[in-house]
Amino acid sequence: MDSARSIVSNLFGNEPRSYTRFSLARQIDGDGSRVEMKLAGNENDEEVGEVMADGMDTRIEKPQNNVKNLCRLITAILLIFLIGFLVGYLAFRGRMQKGSPINPTIPPLSSEALSKSSTGSSTEAPDDYQDNEEDSNLYFPDIKKMLQENLKSSKLVDEIWKVSNMNNHETGTDGDHQLAHYILTNLTDYLGETNVWSDSHYVNLQVKKSDCLMGKLVYANYGTKADFEDLTKMVVGTISGTIVIVRAGIISFAEKVYNAEKMKAGAVLIYPDFEYFRDIAIFGHVHAGLGDPFTPGFPSFNHTQFPPTKSSGLPGILAHSISTNTAAKLFSSMSGPSTPDAWKGAVFPSKIGPGHEKNEMEVMLEVNNVNTVKQIHNVFGVIKGNEEPDHYILIGAQRDSYGPGAAESGVGTALLLELARVFSKMVQDGFKPRRSIIFASWSGGAFGSVGATEWLEGFMSMLHLKVCAYFSLDKAVLGKFINNGGLLSSGRWGGNSYQYNGTMLDTTDKLITFVDHRLEEVSRAMAEMIGHMVIKLTHDHHLPLDYRRYTDELVNVAMKIDEYNEELNLDAMWFFSAKGDYYRAAQALEDETKQSDLTNVLLTRSHNNRIMRVEYNFLSTFVSQSSCPFRHLLYGNANHTISGIVERLKLLRENRNLTDINLIRTDLAYATWTIQGAANALSGEIWTIKNIF
Repeated sequence: MDSARSIVSNLFGNEPRSYTRFSLARQIDGDGSRVEMKLAGNENDEEVGEVMADGMDTRIEKPQNNVKNLCRLITAILLIFLIGFLVGYLAFRGRMQKGSPINPTIPPLSSEALSKSSTGSSTEAPDDYQDNEEDSNLYFPDIKKMLQENLKSSKLVDEIWKVSNMNNHETGTDGDHQLAHYILTNLTDYLGETNVWSDSHYVNLQVKKSDCLMGKLVYANYGTKADFEDLTKMVVGTISGTIVIVRAGIISFAEKVYNAEKMKAGAVLIYPDFEYFRDIAIFGHVHAGLGDPFTPGFPSFNHTQFPPTKSSGLPGILAHSISTNTAAKLFSSMSGPSTPDAWKGAVFPSKIGPGHEKNEMEVMLEVNNVNTVKQIHNVFGVIKGNEEPDHYILIGAQRDSYGPGAAESGVGTALLLELARVFSKMVQDGFKPRRSIIFASWSGGAFGSVGATEWLEGFMSMLHLKVCAYFSLDKAVLGKFINNGGLLSSGRWGGNSYQYNGTMLDTTDKLITFVDHRLEEVSRAMAEMIGHMVIKLTHDHHLPLDYRRYTDELVNVAMKIDEYNEELNLDAMWFFSAKGDYYRAAQALEDETKQSDLTNVLLTRSHNNRIMRVEYNFLSTFVSQSSCPFRHLLYGNANHTISGIVERLKLLRENRNLTDINLIRTDLAYATWTIQGAANALSGEIWTIKNIF
């Protein structure tokens, strides 16, 4: 009995649950005799009383605990569920406060947006979220509104007038140094003394060859590649050794001279196509590169001595600018075919040459330049980031100019100072940029982005891992040019209808007239647009850079190369394979960023680093910086670039003797591995790359 009781007791937690009694004898005549079995608890059990009456058994049993225990169990389950729900809700709420996926479908609205939506009005949804709600309640629309409010008090035209009317601020002059000090003082007021600094370079500014040449004159419109192709079809004979005269505009001086040199011209004269102001001189440089032309690929710090060298971008022919009146005199009595209507401007010859009607008449050009070393200063200011201070958004503007330079440098400098003022005020009002914002005022811009390039060359080993984007404010209110390929804007592809660049007529009044007396509005709109992009780049967890865009470029390139594949017996299979690897890597990273947890700081930084390295990896490592100033595979202009390869394939189709097919195959191999390197940079870690070699 003890054993049975122990088993039953253990099954119910050692707690007695019931008593059982039964009789072994049938009750026939009222005899109450019987044998009973009772299952009872231990000595702690309560007494159980019983009364027998007329053979009936009346029991008083210990009450059962089933209902109470069931209630306790249900209560415990509900309590555990409630605690789990609260923990999950708080964790999810904290995660949504810290971040959201890129391009969320229904992002949370700010308090202002929420109030507007309740009244039925639409509002813009925030693109991303602040990292810590306790630190800041500012959402993306709130920050943009803050920018707009701060820009309302700007006086950009006054600043443009002040900058352009300072003393002569040509590169390396006292006026340039005074303007640098003015910018340094303003940045110190906005950002604080510890966040402002400068650097100095000693650079060589002579970029035109000194010599003398006599030859026949020939007119080539703007001097573009297409103009020279048309010229060779129209003229009788060759233009080799001639003096080509072109009008300013469409492309830079350097490109005009570069195109003329490729056609084996002897010299180039460039004139402004002015209907008025015909005696005005025009200024420009002809270095088809960036930076100090005598230190290509390395910086000009403190008279650092390097072996004698020079940039391949320096022209090998003479070049000089002339006035409109001088051009008109040279145009008189020219011989040759008549000038096409498309080539006629304010001043043009009736015939394009070469030469004049008097065969013995030739033009003599003598250029005398002095090799000069100048000290230039770059000025910087920074707003340090809160989460990723080692990643930079760079905003730069040219400071020096030939003449007043209202459009050339005045607008850019005014925008630079205004953006520094506005962003510093926004930080005081609660804006916390995730990444650092650097403001840079460059000198030497009039000679081909000398100051910017020398600084970049001096810190190249670290900047390619830190600079996320660069905004150039040069000539910000002119033209529609969009700079690709991560290059500092040099103006080498620029061109607009504003005729006064590089002249003494580039004044604030002329610029106001050019923009229909809306210079303040246009400049403010430009500041707001750039400010929005900077906010986006400093606010989002993932860098909003469309690295997949290069996929379309590579597809176009592959189609061009495929045209020559069979005809010239090219083996472009590996090029197409590299293109496919880049596409897959770009798509995989896009999918990975969309599905990633934004609270994972290390993972987010890893994604951003992979995005930033792509642009750097499109710079070919198979050529020297001194021989190829523009090394970008898609936007450069040397033989190793896509444009260079396609151009030589075109020549090879016309004449097999014009170029060597094996050299083209070598450059195609270089291009293939450059694309493969960019694909590998997107792929991430080495063990995630599954290329088959």
